[in-house]
Amino acid sequence: MPEPKPRTSIFTSPFWGTLLYTLPAVALIALAYVFANYRVRHALGLLWLGYGIPLIIIGVLAGLLLLLALITVARSMRLTDPPPPSRAWSCLPFLAGIVLAGFVTMAFLFGHRPVSDLSDPDRLTNLQSAKLESDTETESSKDWPQWRGPRRDGISRETGLNLDWKATPPRVLWEKPVSGGYSSPSVADGRVYVTDRDGKNERVLCFDAETGEELWVYSYPNDYGNLEYGAGPRATPTVHDGRVYTLGATGTFLCLEATPADRQPKVLWRHDLMDELDTEPPRWGVASSPLIEKDLVIVMPGGPNGCVTAFDRVSGKLVWKALGDVGGYSSPIACTAAGARQIICLTGEALHALKPEDGSVLWSYPWVTTFEGNIATPIVAGNYVFISSSYNKGCALLEIFNDGGKFRAEPVYVRANKLMRNHHSTCVLVDGYLYGFDVNTNNNTAFLRCVDFRRGEERWADRSLTKGSLIFADGCLLIQTEDGQLVVVEATPEGFRTRGEMKVFDSFQTWATPALVHGRLYVRDGKRLRCLDLRPPAKGP
Repeated sequence: MPEPKPRTSIFTSPFWGTLLYTLPAVALIALAYVFANYRVRHALGLLWLGYGIPLIIIGVLAGLLLLLALITVARSMRLTDPPPPSRAWSCLPFLAGIVLAGFVTMAFLFGHRPVSDLSDPDRLTNLQSAKLESDTETESSKDWPQWRGPRRDGISRETGLNLDWKATPPRVLWEKPVSGGYSSPSVADGRVYVTDRDGKNERVLCFDAETGEELWVYSYPNDYGNLEYGAGPRATPTVHDGRVYTLGATGTFLCLEATPADRQPKVLWRHDLMDELDTEPPRWGVASSPLIEKDLVIVMPGGPNGCVTAFDRVSGKLVWKALGDVGGYSSPIACTAAGARQIICLTGEALHALKPEDGSVLWSYPWVTTFEGNIATPIVAGNYVFISSSYNKGCALLEIFNDGGKFRAEPVYVRANKLMRNHHSTCVLVDGYLYGFDVNTNNNTAFLRCVDFRRGEERWADRSLTKGSLIFADGCLLIQTEDGQLVVVEATPEGFRTRGEMKVFDSFQTWATPALVHGRLYVRDGKRLRCLDLRPPAKGP
């Protein structure tokens, strides 16, 4: 009787076996790349943040498939004698090794290295007596015409406000409906400007600052596609010299007449930045608030063909493009530091200083964050720049040097994943102390902290508030939390002390920063714009 033929399978063929194991492994690695949003550095950040279980699974499966492909090749070349063990218990060491190899491979292929703690004793010594006043060359204004106020520092110079809310809560003067958006209100020349998204249209709205009367609305279609957090625009309008500049979440850059005589909005010029720069918006949308610098208006759309772009503010003509960084979510700020005028820009990859005339780079400092999550605006004080990011990044204080026209920025101190990790809001610097929200994005916990700017040390911390945005006025912090609470906290390094609070919105993504003008506080969420009266109560006869 003839002997039965041995059972065959395509897996016993070296070519087909190797191919059938390798192709799924490659597909899994490609899936990891997609999961990391086509940014190789995202994957390690996902693992580091505890969100990376899918990447771990993908890495293990890809590693196993590649091991099986290697075994198939080895068998075909008679390199395995005896063949690999077939009992399950004998495979446990292999499995443990593959788990580790898969994790490490994904981490090194897709990851980036976190920063390390640093303190330079000589620079810290010099900092103790350094001048911290910032020359922004911004004219004094009682309005709030742009992101974080006239100097982009989140500080109001108004005094004599009613901030004892435990005794006298503020009145709501008026309220108007708006639609979704995270942008903050701007106030100039008796008018309030906000942006939102109504249905599939982005809008620019103008209200009378005293009465809340709607003066005009400009609406334009805008397809958000797969944009995450699609409620509405992020960037705050900038009002300057009779014009209002707005930047939508997908890069629609508008210049409109601020006070049209017939209340009919008039577009003076427009740019669709994503199309013109041949790039895509960041995963969370374009968030850079326009910056006026003399005859220029500067924005940060991100991308390889002009991460930072400057236009003639009157004609709208492109003047220069700079950098090829991945876009972040921060806004630029202009200052004079180390004897030179500079545009400070925190992109998704680094902190840069650009020459205003042509966009050339004066100096750079790498600051890579998971998801390109650099959101907070840099804080400039004298020749120092403070930056802060969440997503397990931390904060750093840099000193700017000018060596005969050659600029550099060196770290005074770096606090890795500690002290101050700004998420969607920015600190304020008052009398040598930073006040802001340190946010742990692993578990979404937040501490309101007071930090000694000159020493890089905590003075106090409180976690009774949910994270939010804040400004400084008349000795106090005015804080709008993301769940719609408005809180007054004394700005003192001596400890956390509140002066009162009130509920202004029933929402969970109230990320806009308040604006304060003439004793009126303007706040918004995704449904309403409100004006609160912070003027002291009128005294009786």
